[in-house]
Amino acid sequence: MIRKQEKINRKIPDRAGVDCIIAGKDGSMVPIVDVDGTRKDKRKTRSVRWKEARLALAHSKGSVDPVFGRMRQSGAVIAI
Repeated sequence: MIRKQEKINRKIPDRAGVDCIIAGKDGSMVPIVDVDGTRKDKRKTRSVRWKEARLALAHSKGSVDPVFGRMRQSGAVIAI
């Protein structure tokens, strides 16, 4: 189900666009903790790596209905 939601809509709509779009994008580093599941005592098997999480927001000027998106590692923006 998640994979179906991640598809990018590439079809150009038949309706007219807007004159001005206000957009912003921000990112933050998020710690990812991996645990070695082969050992019995898992307290000392943790390793931390960092990944960037990006979030984008766009809306037309004067609109109160924003569109949010997230960035994948490939650089593609996924609307959420």
